[in-house]
Amino acid sequence: MCNGVMSGWVMYYGAVSGWVMFNGAVSGRVMYNGVVSGRVKDIGVVSGRVKDIGVVSGWVMYNRVVNGCVMYNGVVSGWVMYNGVMSGRVMYNGVGSGWVMCT
Repeated sequence: MCNGVMSGWVMYYGAVSGWVMFNGAVSGRVMYNGVVSGRVKDIGVVSGRVKDIGVVSGWVMYNRVVNGCVMYNGVVSGWVMYNGVMSGRVMYNGVGSGWVMCT
């Protein structure tokens, strides 16, 4: 499970522009282009959405297995899993630019 303090982070454009926390409620947020464009919740069902360029391009669910994916520019460019260790990664422009760890 992911709980407690900061349990992961996301990098954009080579720098840390957002972070993810898991505590059973509103647990984190994702920033794009310097503004908050989405939120992540952990409630065991459809728990959050990720927006890209002002529109909803993906969604995240949490159930300890492969539970969601992130789409960019209409295609799946990354995915997120949660299993207590390094649980997923986010790819941008075809390369891994960030990843999420649940500790």
